[in-house]
Amino acid sequence: MKHSLKQDTEDRQIDTIVLMESISSCEYFVLKNNETRPVLEDIGLIIKKGETWGISGRSAYEMKLLLEIMANIKPYNRGRCVLAERGMLRRKRYILRHVFYIGTSEMPYNNMNVLEFLMLAMKKRNGNIVELQHQLFEFIIGLGLGYLSLTLNKTLTREERAVVTLIAAAHSDSIMIVFNFPEYEFDEVLIDAIQKISVFIKERGKSLILCTKNSLLIEQACNHTAILAEGRIIYQGSVRDFCLSYD
Repeated sequence: MKHSLKQDTEDRQIDTIVLMESISSCEYFVLKNNETRPVLEDIGLIIKKGETWGISGRSAYEMKLLLEIMANIKPYNRGRCVLAERGMLRRKRYILRHVFYIGTSEMPYNNMNVLEFLMLAMKKRNGNIVELQHQLFEFIIGLGLGYLSLTLNKTLTREERAVVTLIAAAHSDSIMIVFNFPEYEFDEVLIDAIQKISVFIKERGKSLILCTKNSLLIEQACNHTAILAEGRIIYQGSVRDFCLSYD
């Protein structure tokens, strides 16, 4: 209990969630004349607690790799990466307690429905189980996804399964949530649900970093954005400033 209280206090004091300085990837592209360049090069990014970021760009591979490095899933070659004010060794990969990484839609169990899976994900929560189930059901309805609550996970689309996993992440103790699906196509109903989950995450002082080529999703669900092109960040800042300057 003492350790848990101490850890919770440390999390509340954290201000910077992601600090990336001059990051270059271990992965390379082979160009003409057998020349090479890093897939990601000289990446610098700062994400504060409570911010929601949308990472976009031309190449889904570059975008996905950036978030994998950011979540400590993939190593990096050069530079410095600090997550939740904890330094990461360049080549040491392990899942961090304060990071909830979502890079696959296969987390929900096929033999459960959506509500059952979310209840399982929150089984360590203290309190009345019946009341928790009621709160989750109301939360799902509030997202406009009430029609999915009793649907078997195996019948959901990959995009719906990803959003269900995001609901679980939003209710977790993790202060940094990474939603890495640059190749997925979310419809208007799911975009609206992600926007509402994003607000829920932000209100709890957590940070959401999502990866998508859908500009509408970023505009609705994020307050900051970073744009990748040819392995470098060509823009980072508020979504509002980006829209005013370039939309």
